[in-house]
Amino acid sequence: MGESSSLVASVFEMTNRLGYLVPSLNVRYDESNTVKSWFISCGGTRCYLARGEAGHEVDLSEQAADSHFLMSRIVAALLLSGAGLFDFELKGRLVFYGINPIHWESVIEFEPFWTEEIKRVHSAFSIEKFSGWLKAIMTHRFIYRAAEDAVLALRMPTEAFVFIYRGFEWVEDGLKISKRELAEGIGVPLKNLKQLGEMVNVDSGVRHASKTGIKMRANLENYSTWIAGLVDAINLARKRVEPDFVPMTAQEVAEALSVAVKFRPYVY
Repeated sequence: MGESSSLVASVFEMTNRLGYLVPSLNVRYDESNTVKSWFISCGGTRCYLARGEAGHEVDLSEQAADSHFLMSRIVAALLLSGAGLFDFELKGRLVFYGINPIHWESVIEFEPFWTEEIKRVHSAFSIEKFSGWLKAIMTHRFIYRAAEDAVLALRMPTEAFVFIYRGFEWVEDGLKISKRELAEGIGVPLKNLKQLGEMVNVDSGVRHASKTGIKMRANLENYSTWIAGLVDAINLARKRVEPDFVPMTAQEVAEALSVAVKFRPYVY
């Protein structure tokens, strides 16, 4: 096999601890800084990413790295569009050395065995919303980094504050606004954001090493409520850079996080 090809498709396995499946979606994304296109096809437990350009070759090593970077953005867009929190793992790659016009669709495994909860989540899923979030994440790096920190906070509840705090910083720096403006933008008292900084930097060994090494205990308040605040900030950021964007309602944020929180920490 040569070092380049006309089209490369990477196959990723998508897993979810709570048993949710990826909604069926087919999206094309054209890179703004190149003449290459991505073809994203997801459903069930799989996500297929094809990248190519008619009449030109794709560098395999470049595509291998970029496919993983794109997957992290897809995971963030799935979270923000209410589909749940997914892990991904590369399972294979297909290389095509000649292509005709592309027509594609996703096939979801085990559809007859969907639970009513999965059907409920998928019926509420909007490819338009997913595509909008994916475009915002791909276009504005600070929105992507803030969204990625929301994902990391959900993955690691005992370390959630370090990612939540940094996520807020991405929004502040990206929009070039003060902490006061951020607090006003998401509708919380300024003292709440300052309290978060004290908890992260002073009251525990979360962001900085400490002599005691004590961490914040994960609970539903700091594991989900603060992440909801970060999602509000991400919506604020997108509204500032996309004036026509309609931010998620409090109910939509709560619903998106309810299917993304991996477990209830320290309940039992």
